[in-house]
Amino acid sequence: PQQQLQHLLQPFSNKLHADCASPGSTSVGSTDFAPINEIHSTVLNGTVYKPALGIFPRGCKWRDVIHEGSKHIQYEYWDNATQQWQQEQPSACTLQGLAKTKQSESYRFYKNNPRTEVVPAKHYVVYQNLWYNNGRWYALVDSNRQVPSWKFSKNQQVTALHVKDARNWVNHTKWRAVPGDTLVFDYIFFVHPTAIGHWWEMMGPLFSVLKAGIKFKRPCDQMVLLHLKRTHLMEWVRAVVAVALGIGVHQDLPPILLQEETDTVWQQLGKWQAVLAAS
Repeated sequence: PQQQLQHLLQPFSNKLHADCASPGSTSVGSTDFAPINEIHSTVLNGTVYKPALGIFPRGCKWRDVIHEGSKHIQYEYWDNATQQWQQEQPSACTLQGLAKTKQSESYRFYKNNPRTEVVPAKHYVVYQNLWYNNGRWYALVDSNRQVPSWKFSKNQQVTALHVKDARNWVNHTKWRAVPGDTLVFDYIFFVHPTAIGHWWEMMGPLFSVLKAGIKFKRPCDQMVLLHLKRTHLMEWVRAVVAVALGIGVHQDLPPILLQEETDTVWQQLGKWQAVLAAS
């Protein structure tokens, strides 16, 4: 892991060495060095544009933008087609899912049943057909036995949704399915998102669990990151996440779903957007 992390951070290290060179100086092998305005923040007409360095989710590269007189962070996204920054978020930055149409006919629920199955282990839990709607996560239960709600992490609750027949319920409900293996990760130190020690304190065990050979794709197909903002995914954070997920040296991060941002950190516990159902 240390060698992989060092390699992921190497481009940033190279750019720092380039920054130390005198203006206008060139040297053999310096073609990979970034211009100074790609390393440091750029200020244009009072607006601060932060650099976009390091590894990013596939097709979703962004930079922080802070307008003059405002503390609110906005984002611009890189458009590969036009080779320019734009305010519109590309589809690769969100999880659209497969709607209940002909598009999803090839999709099959686990065991051909949309109900939720929970497989607990000592250090993690695998959910088959975990549902989401309007800020809450649900376990679809079609048993006669009463199942109380529970927390699947320190800050996130799963609500048991009881129905008589799971298949019949799905046939009369609008839903979208996100196929594949989705990692739902609760960064419990959400009030300290820039603490590098806390990140590895959680990502280290995650690396060990995924490396142990559990029946879960490594790297995963997509990741849901709870309670944090996009600005908290700094370059070194993305590098640590990449190591934990088993991302190869020349690979991108998988799509990362983030919640809708709020003004205060405690509101981040409940404000969510985007996906209707994940499995």
